Amino acid sequence: MLWRRRYYHRFTLAELEIRREKRALIVQRALRLFAIVLALCLTMLLSLVCFKPWKDLRSLEHERSFLQAHLEKSREQMEQAKNEFIWISQDPHYFEMIARDKGNLALPGEHILRITEPKRLK
Repeated sequence: MLWRRRYYHRFTLAELEIRREKRALIVQRALRLFAIVLALCLTMLLSLVCFKPWKDLRSLEHERSFLQAHLEKSREQMEQAKNEFIWISQDPHYFEMIARDKGNLALPGEHILRITEPKRLK
């Protein structure tokens, strides 16, 4: 078997300096690209971690305000029902008026005339 002798190219100092500068430039660009990708990944992770609870909080605040309005409306209805119960239990004339109005009841020989409002045109 024949042995081949390898001849290495001998670089000058200037050529080695140019190669080193090119490698350093490539490493700097790669590090800059890595930093940008890392920043984007951290931004996306932060948005997933922070904005989801923020969105849930907004939804819960909206639901709370809706329920608070519903509670206030229910309190008003309860107060009105309580007052009506007191009026019915203590005032027989009010009970008779409600019975005639809502139940379409009348005394014997009495005629009821109801006037309805005409429909309004837009």
